[in-house]
Amino acid sequence: MSLLLKFFSDTHSDQTLLNFGWLEGGVNLGERDFIMSKEKCLGLSLVFFGLSGGCWIGYHLIGGSVNKEGFLVELFALIPLGWFFLLLGLVAGSAYLWISKKS
Repeated sequence: MSLLLKFFSDTHSDQTLLNFGWLEGGVNLGERDFIMSKEKCLGLSLVFFGLSGGCWIGYHLIGGSVNKEGFLVELFALIPLGWFFLLLGLVAGSAYLWISKKS
């Protein structure tokens, strides 16, 4: 209960400070902290594109085979993960372009 009280206890004007105890000084949740910089968006998009490519390359390198019982053995999870990381990369890249156009 004390962690919950400490969580909502510190306020500063219209911004909220969250103090977790193990985090020195708390976390400022002001309006400026939610805006990502262009460099962060670009870096995130490159990381997500790299992870997507890594999933697809890994899937093709590992390959699939049929075992003695006739079951297909493959790492199917890499296919949707590759598409998911590609989608995240496109979203982060779009945010980068939107922020660049805005400023």
